Amino acid sequence: MNAAIWNLGEFKSPIWVSRRSPQATRLLAELKPLSKDLSALGAMGVRILDNPVARKPAAKAWVATGTREIARMEKPTAEVLLAATRPVKVLLEELARRK
Repeated sequence: MNAAIWNLGEFKSPIWVSRRSPQATRLLAELKPLSKDLSALGAMGVRILDNPVARKPAAKAWVATGTREIARMEKPTAEVLLAATRPVKVLLEELARRK
């Protein structure tokens, strides 16, 4: 079957949308960057949590890049805010303070 279920907010129940429809193409285009950002946040969080095990200070450049990326991800995309930015930001700030 070449269809996907989308919950479009204003509808009470999920609806079926053909994956080849313009509506599905638009939705996928909006969701793909959010999915990548959420994945990057997860990877960053895991790296921060693994840092004490490595017993090495985090590179300043890595912390600076992570801080910039989180600031970018905190801005709404496709009317969606990623809630995962806050806890990863707190972890990153603590990691930066430790030096």
